[in-house]
Amino acid sequence: MDETQIAILTFFGTVIAAAGCIIGGWISDRVGHRKSLSVWYLLTILPTIYLASRFTGIEGTAGITMAIFFAAALAYSFTSGLIQGTRTALFMGLTNPKVAATQFTGYMALNNMVYTYSSLWQGRFADANGYASTMYLDCALVMVPLLIIPFLLPSTRGND
Repeated sequence: MDETQIAILTFFGTVIAAAGCIIGGWISDRVGHRKSLSVWYLLTILPTIYLASRFTGIEGTAGITMAIFFAAALAYSFTSGLIQGTRTALFMGLTNPKVAATQFTGYMALNNMVYTYSSLWQGRFADANGYASTMYLDCALVMVPLLIIPFLLPSTRGND
């Protein structure tokens, strides 16, 4: 990709992710944060598996056209936005009002840490095993949050 294509993808990806945040938050406020978050995590699998299935070689980007990449990246941006809007609302509900600033900041710091270690392991794994294998493994790892979500209950402390 050249700089213009990267800029276009970044712009539209950001706008679509922001729309996903708003839509995800709105829907989750009506049907429940945990239920919505579970569905949004599952939805991230669709563009990831689609893109992974299009690779024809173990290395590089063989089999991927610019249109395929843009479509998958934008779909993933939208589903990531759904997650971000809902996850932030869920964290707010988990936060004890007596220590809200500290606790919520801790949640957000852990959220940023996830992006850091994900970039690290995905880059190393992709170098060793190819992009498609990395994407398939990432789809499998989506199941981890689905196992944890049922145990996230709203805070009942400090509400007096």
